[in-house]
Amino acid sequence: METPNINSESDLISYPVGELTVGATLDVPLTNKQGALLLAAGTQLTQSYVNNLQLRGITHVEMDTQTAVQMARKLGFQDEAFWKVVAEKLDPLLHKGQLYVSNSGTKLKDKVIFNGCKGFSKEVRTELLKNHHESAMRLDELTKKLMLGEDISPNVLTTEIASYLAELTADIDHVLLIAAHLAREKDIIQHCMRMSVLAMGIACQLELDQSNVRKVGLAGLVHDWGMHWVPAEIRNSPTPLNKIQQLEVQKHPIYSLEFLKKVTGIEPVIPLVSYQVHEAMDGSGYPRGRKDTTIHLFSRILAVADTYIAMTSPRPYRPSILPYSAVGQLLNLAKNNKLDSLVVVAFIDMYGLYPVSSFVGLNDGSVAIVIRQNPTSTTKPVVSLILDTNGNKLDFSPGNEKIIDLNDSNLEIALPVPPPGENAIEL
Repeated sequence: METPNINSESDLISYPVGELTVGATLDVPLTNKQGALLLAAGTQLTQSYVNNLQLRGITHVEMDTQTAVQMARKLGFQDEAFWKVVAEKLDPLLHKGQLYVSNSGTKLKDKVIFNGCKGFSKEVRTELLKNHHESAMRLDELTKKLMLGEDISPNVLTTEIASYLAELTADIDHVLLIAAHLAREKDIIQHCMRMSVLAMGIACQLELDQSNVRKVGLAGLVHDWGMHWVPAEIRNSPTPLNKIQQLEVQKHPIYSLEFLKKVTGIEPVIPLVSYQVHEAMDGSGYPRGRKDTTIHLFSRILAVADTYIAMTSPRPYRPSILPYSAVGQLLNLAKNNKLDSLVVVAFIDMYGLYPVSSFVGLNDGSVAIVIRQNPTSTTKPVVSLILDTNGNKLDFSPGNEKIIDLNDSNLEIALPVPPPGENAIEL
């Protein structure tokens, strides 16, 4: 998959001939680098035209930035014929009531154990880390098979989610702490795993039952698989993406659908949910511009988790945003009808204003890491000291934590701080 390039001197887009879609009608003329006309506006692209250009050694056509954006929309995966195929696959799910969610069992929240001020066991930490790494390896193998065109069974996925659910109900804070730490590895699988865990916690807070929480987690695991087909130079871009590159990224829900076609027996709602994760409540999202209740509840849950993780993850061109500031941005996005306000409230009720793995400065000058939430207060979590009042490092490994429940202490959070050695930004 090749990506259009911008010529900074002439502000022209060099658009790859191989990306032109046969059957589309050109709204603009296509020229070569010397400005010579290749195909006139109004021409319907045929395979013969594309082959002729390639036989003449023409690999790219030139156009201005605005035209190239229009071309990407018309000639890429957003052409009418393609959307007709997508609609045939997904629209029946909408009419069969797949957008509506109801519980058939006991809400999972009733099974979640809140561990109060309890520290973390070294043995449990070791087991969780081992499970997380093994899960990542299994999921990586699955995606490799899919990219080779092999069909796979959903059994591995459902087994992973069952394991996540067991770990979450036993100690959700510990799982979140590990997921946040390992997400620094910055690959697609780790991102999906963290998002799955975070979203299942939100689903629990929304009082969904185990079956529905499992579906949320499963969609979280697979929703971004299509990013494997987005060129690595775009995924790992050292600079903010230009409009053409953004459009390339916006194709990944379609690629994910193609992956999921190879997962035999997967529940029909999972592709639908995965496809809608990047839609927005006001209709400004992608790929279809759906809005409000035409977006599945599970997708709205995953959208909040995805947005939070995106903001708190560093990029080559910007540092991460402090978790506290990211929560504030979630509230702003809900206020501006980009995210579902009820889901954002559930996020805060579950994870607080200072989510697990946040670093905070206390009013006595010490620094701590948030290790657990307080179910009765979103502003007074349970913390473990990492720096004393003199700035000396403290051991906060499992079994050695200096734990403080801020709900039962005279100490208060004075300000959020970046992780040690990092330059996270506060908005």
